[in-house]
Amino acid sequence: MSNTLFTVLYTVSLLCLAVYGFHSLILSILFLFQRNKVTGVLPSPQDWPEVTVQLPLYNEQFVVERLIDAACALDYPLGCLTIQVLDDSTDATTQLARERVKFHREKGL
Repeated sequence: MSNTLFTVLYTVSLLCLAVYGFHSLILSILFLFQRNKVTGVLPSPQDWPEVTVQLPLYNEQFVVERLIDAACALDYPLGCLTIQVLDDSTDATTQLARERVKFHREKGL
């Protein structure tokens, strides 16, 4: 009785794995044939939604300048992008963040 039960469970498991593998193969083949097709026209940058990037900081004096630089380097229309620096630091992070924000504002960001 137990050999029959194990044989049935083993067969069902193998069948499930075979179906899963075949399904993965079909999805991979479909992806390879469809990956270069454009499904629609991309909207112009003037029609992109407004985006707010929030940078929460707390005593991050060693990374604050790189973080602000990275957020300012985003390739997004300036009229649609808002960057907020949220700083509750108790060390020199606040002063470093102010200086970096001032630097990017002077550049027009």
